[in-house]
Amino acid sequence: MTIPNLALTDPLQQAPKYKIALGGQYTQPLAGGAKLIGSLDAAWTDWQSSAVTENDSIRMPAYTLVNGRLQYVMPGGHFSVALYVQNLLDKYYLIGGAAFGHGYTVGNDELIPGRPREFGLTLRTDF
Repeated sequence: MTIPNLALTDPLQQAPKYKIALGGQYTQPLAGGAKLIGSLDAAWTDWQSSAVTENDSIRMPAYTLVNGRLQYVMPGGHFSVALYVQNLLDKYYLIGGAAFGHGYTVGNDELIPGRPREFGLTLRTDF
């Protein structure tokens, strides 16, 4: 089996050259031994190629995702509740795709978008 149009100089599939992440967390002690913990993180991902060959590849643009979390820990630390949001800025980004209309195949381009903004609630107990 051969893969047409594959060259050693082609970028690796879904492998960004750079990815940078930064995060921070702050804990605020509250009355009675409870605490409030807030965290925020961001990650920047460089552009990446979506497929093995350049002819079938979509160049997925660079993107930045921001996530946040606010957690309340009850006195004693055995129970906590947290609200979180993933993709806080509701950024549209691609995680895959193929350019079926180019190169040696016939068809339409296919894009696979990343997850939109998501909110959640976490309840936790420690024994």
